[in-house]
Parts: sequence; structure tokens; C-alpha cells
Amino acid sequence: MIWPARRAWLTDAARLLDRAPDALATELVESMLRSGSIVVRQGRIHAAAQHAPVPPGSLHVPLPRAWPAASLRPRQPRTHNLSTKIRSR
Repeated sequence: MIWPARRAWLTDAARLLDRAPDALATELVESMLRSGSIVVRQGRIHAAAQHAPVPPGSLHVPLPRAWPAASLRPRQPRTHNLSTKIRSR
């Protein structure tokens, strides 16, 4: 069994696609190998892209629950009429 077949997300996707989890995992890994997005080194799967470290400060963003509430202003009526401008040309 290829390792992704044990993941809940893949099991759910396989059920939705009416496929066996093993078959879907095999197809997924094979297509990623063909496209070059993953490589196998010493029997292990790795991303083909170079690692780019994330700056530490980018991990200190507030979670959505800490965001300020959106202000619900009433919408202002439009003050122009595009159809009039187009006809007047």
C-alpha cells in the first residue's frame, strides 16, 4: 500500500470517486512522478522544488477569529448612469 492511501482525505476522495484508496493513491503518486513535481531519493518521496524557508515573522499573523469585525455600512446609491454616458457620445 502506498502511504497516502491511509490518509482520511484520500479515503474520502476515493469514496467520492468510486475508487479503491490504494488505486487512487497509486494514480496520484504516479502522476506526480510523471509531471516531475515529486522525486524518489533513496526509496523516499520528496518534493522536486527546492525548499524555501518561511521567514519567522510570517508565522505570527492573527488567526481569523482575532480579525476585527467587518463594518456593515449601508451601500451608497450610484451617482452615475453608464448608459446615458455611452449614448451621449
